[in-house]
Amino acid sequence: MVSDDPVSLLAAEHDLVITYGSAPPDGWTGVRLMDEELVPAIAPDRLSAFQNAPHDMLLLDYDRNAPDWINWDIWIKQNPNSALSALPRQRCETYSHSIGRAISGEGIALASCALLRNELNTGALIALDKEPNKTGKSYFLVHRAGVSYSPKFGQCRA
Repeated sequence: MVSDDPVSLLAAEHDLVITYGSAPPDGWTGVRLMDEELVPAIAPDRLSAFQNAPHDMLLLDYDRNAPDWINWDIWIKQNPNSALSALPRQRCETYSHSIGRAISGEGIALASCALLRNELNTGALIALDKEPNKTGKSYFLVHRAGVSYSPKFGQCRA
């Protein structure tokens, strides 16, 4: 199951979950998989248009469904001198929707360097900043505290 809703991810029927935040959720334990780094990214065929007329480009934004999420509002607060802060925004349904639209050339998305490594390495997306923004957040593989998980057997034991 994939969901942007943290409550549904942490439902009782899920044994293992990949979550995002500063730490595993209360009542869960696990390991950090990767740290989050974000970079504004654009489709390669839109780069020259952005360089020639940056104010014609849209920031592809999404709602924060959890307090740890970082969208354009949070990113701009962390990068107050960015020229991107003056660009208009277009709301997307989800983070994934913003990435799909950026790949299609519809604007600039916040790209997770870890999650979109392939797209950034193959040139499907071009990073607009040389250095990504380290958010202090991470992705965690978690299971309920007090329950051992054996990946070899794929079962939980109390």
